[in-house]
Amino acid sequence: MTAAPSGGSGWITGHPRVAAGMAVDGDGVLMTGERIVGAAEELLVRPGAELEEGELLPGVPVIRRGEAWIIPLSWQPPAASAPGSALRRRSEDLRSSIRSACEFRYGFGIVADLEKAPPANPYLRGLRRQGARFAGWWATEGKALVLVVHGAPVPEPVSAAALHVVPLGWVSDARPARRVPEVDVGWSGPF
Repeated sequence: MTAAPSGGSGWITGHPRVAAGMAVDGDGVLMTGERIVGAAEELLVRPGAELEEGELLPGVPVIRRGEAWIIPLSWQPPAASAPGSALRRRSEDLRSSIRSACEFRYGFGIVADLEKAPPANPYLRGLRRQGARFAGWWATEGKALVLVVHGAPVPEPVSAAALHVVPLGWVSDARPARRVPEVDVGWSGPF
């Protein structure tokens, strides 16, 4: 399954970070979402932007998979997914802040129908195969920012989340790509 880090303690991007042997909490979760979307737009979307795989921002990993970029946001072991757990609340806040930042910049998102994904679309099939239960996206400059949430169907808690930056045609029904390459959308940590 996607995002099955070893260790079992759960993880959220950028919170907390370990720097020189000390835990550093940095910006609040809501500001972290805004910073992630801004950095993704600047470093992964804009024409001519270049980024090496590693970190999008300090403490925020980014993984390159061909034309796709994956920014892991959180992973929760089943025990940490209980209602009211601190990790679950922070993960929900981070996803909410990513969604808010995208809506502020690009308008309302569009939900990709993972259940009825076209057979010719390996990206959407790959999301479903990796356990994604939701993928909402926003278009910008020929790219899509896709908020991907993994886990068993609702009402079960979310187990993992990531922000993907992919060519717009991989998710758009209005402007579909003629050919979407096979892409590995899986990831694991800890980071």
